[in-house]
Amino acid sequence: MNQVVEERLVRAKGLPHCQVLVAGHHGSGASSGETLLNAITPETTVISVGTNNPYGHPAPETLDRLAQRGVEVYRTDQMGTVTIQVKP
Repeated sequence: MNQVVEERLVRAKGLPHCQVLVAGHHGSGASSGETLLNAITPETTVISVGTNNPYGHPAPETLDRLAQRGVEVYRTDQMGTVTIQVKP
Protein backbone atom coordinates (compact mmCIF):
# COMPACT_ATOMS: atom_id res chain seq x y z
CA MET A 1 0.00 0.00 0.00
CA ASN A 2 1.10 3.54 -0.52
CA GLN A 3 0.47 6.24 2.07
CA VAL A 4 -2.83 7.33 0.49
CA VAL A 5 -4.25 3.83 0.89
CA GLU A 6 -2.73 3.50 4.37
CA GLU A 7 -4.51 6.69 5.43
CA ARG A 8 -7.83 5.40 4.05
CA LEU A 9 -7.38 2.15 5.93
CA VAL A 10 -6.62 3.92 9.20
CA ARG A 11 -9.68 6.19 8.82
CA ALA A 12 -11.99 3.33 7.85
CA LYS A 13 -10.86 0.65 10.27
CA GLY A 14 -9.36 2.33 13.36
CA LEU A 15 -6.42 -0.05 13.43
CA PRO A 16 -5.12 -1.38 16.77
CA HIS A 17 -1.55 -1.38 18.05
CA CYS A 18 0.60 -4.07 16.45
CA GLN A 19 3.91 -5.40 17.60
CA VAL A 20 5.24 -6.32 14.16
CA LEU A 21 4.78 -4.49 10.86
CA VAL A 22 5.93 -5.84 7.53
CA ALA A 23 6.85 -2.66 5.68
CA GLY A 24 4.89 -2.00 2.54
CA HIS A 25 6.48 -2.12 -0.91
CA HIS A 26 9.95 -3.15 0.26
CA GLY A 27 10.27 -0.06 2.45
CA SER A 28 9.72 2.44 -0.36
CA GLY A 29 9.36 6.10 0.51
CA ALA A 30 5.67 5.95 -0.44
CA SER A 31 4.81 3.34 2.20
CA SER A 32 4.85 2.93 5.98
CA GLY A 33 3.82 6.56 6.36
CA GLU A 34 3.29 8.75 9.41
CA THR A 35 -0.45 8.09 9.65
CA LEU A 36 -0.06 4.33 9.66
CA LEU A 37 2.89 4.35 12.06
CA ASN A 38 1.08 6.69 14.46
CA ALA A 39 -2.02 4.48 14.39
CA ILE A 40 -0.42 1.08 14.93
CA THR A 41 2.78 2.03 16.83
CA PRO A 42 4.81 -1.01 15.79
CA GLU A 43 7.68 -2.19 17.96
CA THR A 44 9.40 -4.12 15.17
CA THR A 45 9.36 -3.81 11.39
CA VAL A 46 10.48 -6.35 8.82
CA ILE A 47 11.55 -5.05 5.43
CA SER A 48 11.73 -7.66 2.70
CA VAL A 49 14.14 -6.24 0.16
CA GLY A 50 16.81 -7.51 -2.21
CA THR A 51 20.47 -6.66 -1.82
CA ASN A 52 21.64 -3.78 -4.06
CA ASN A 53 18.22 -3.46 -5.65
CA PRO A 54 18.02 -0.84 -8.42
CA TYR A 55 15.20 1.07 -6.68
CA GLY A 56 17.17 2.09 -3.60
CA HIS A 57 14.77 0.31 -1.23
CA PRO A 58 14.38 0.70 1.63
CA ALA A 59 14.11 4.47 1.25
CA PRO A 60 16.05 6.63 3.70
CA GLU A 61 12.87 8.52 4.63
CA THR A 62 11.13 5.27 5.58
CA LEU A 63 14.07 4.20 7.71
CA ASP A 64 14.06 7.67 9.32
CA ARG A 65 10.34 7.44 10.17
CA LEU A 66 10.94 4.10 11.86
CA ALA A 67 14.09 5.26 13.67
CA GLN A 68 12.34 8.37 15.02
CA ARG A 69 9.86 6.06 16.74
CA GLY A 70 12.49 3.67 18.07
CA VAL A 71 11.16 0.81 15.94
CA GLU A 72 13.52 -2.15 15.66
CA VAL A 73 14.13 -2.93 11.96
CA TYR A 74 15.03 -6.28 10.43
CA ARG A 75 16.03 -6.23 6.75
CA THR A 76 16.35 -9.26 4.52
CA ASP A 77 19.06 -7.59 2.45
CA GLN A 78 21.28 -7.36 5.52
CA MET A 79 20.15 -10.35 7.58
CA GLY A 80 18.81 -12.89 5.14
CA THR A 81 15.62 -14.71 6.03
CA VAL A 82 13.74 -13.17 8.95
CA THR A 83 11.68 -15.55 11.05
CA ILE A 84 9.26 -14.35 13.70
CA GLN A 85 8.05 -16.74 16.36
CA VAL A 86 5.01 -15.97 18.46
CA LYS A 87 4.86 -17.48 21.92
CA PRO A 88 1.56 -17.84 23.75
